[in-house]
Amino acid sequence: MSGGSSAGPARHRVVFPVRVYEAGPDGRATLPGVANWLQQAAAEHAEALGLGLARMLEAGLFWVMARQYIEIAELPPAEERVTVETWPQSVQRGAFRRRYRVTGADGRGLAEALALWMVFDSATRAAVPAPDWMAARVTVDGDDPLDFPGRTVPALKEATREVEVLSRHADLDANGHVNNAHLIAWLLEPLAPSGGTRSGSLVSLDVVFRTEVEAGRRLMARAAMPAPGRWRLALGDVGGREYARAEAVCTA
Repeated sequence: MSGGSSAGPARHRVVFPVRVYEAGPDGRATLPGVANWLQQAAAEHAEALGLGLARMLEAGLFWVMARQYIEIAELPPAEERVTVETWPQSVQRGAFRRRYRVTGADGRGLAEALALWMVFDSATRAAVPAPDWMAARVTVDGDDPLDFPGRTVPALKEATREVEVLSRHADLDANGHVNNAHLIAWLLEPLAPSGGTRSGSLVSLDVVFRTEVEAGRRLMARAAMPAPGRWRLALGDVGGREYARAEAVCTA
């Protein structure tokens, strides 16, 4: 497949209303809701770049988010209109770093985010080097300093909280695996209601997605607090396989 050599638009903006069904008990957007906005903005920008779902499937490829880091200043209230701006931060060895900025209706900063996207082969379900035609479609803006907090997210060794989760067919996305926003929601479940998922209490979340989750999996979301205000989270099965891990920082 030939994708052309001219790059697409460097940045993309999408306005989202905070729908009532996206708000939690406090009347504000939830973090999984924010993650869905980020994914939608990235998908729309990928389409504008000629790297959308249909073009990728035609090439026997699909996008997989390997890591996401979100810093939260404020979760907006229901019915506010928010803007998500996104752009490619870097492309290195087939790994695409994508930046996001979320602002409120009055322009105030709500959240900043960074995601690492990898290219997977549709047949083998394994990561592959990105073809040259993909990188040629991307205009990189690397001036923004936001980076992941560390090289990786530390593993959770011993949990103090556990919640069982069942993955359903309704949780699957267009790639046939559980959507990343659902995984974030499940990772945070052991913290509710007293562990830092209220609006304003969650300061940041750093998630590594280790392997895809299919429907019908019985999973355990586990958590422990190794330091005040800092939670380590893991999502795995009874056999010990780990699907995702995260570190959440919360205010007191």
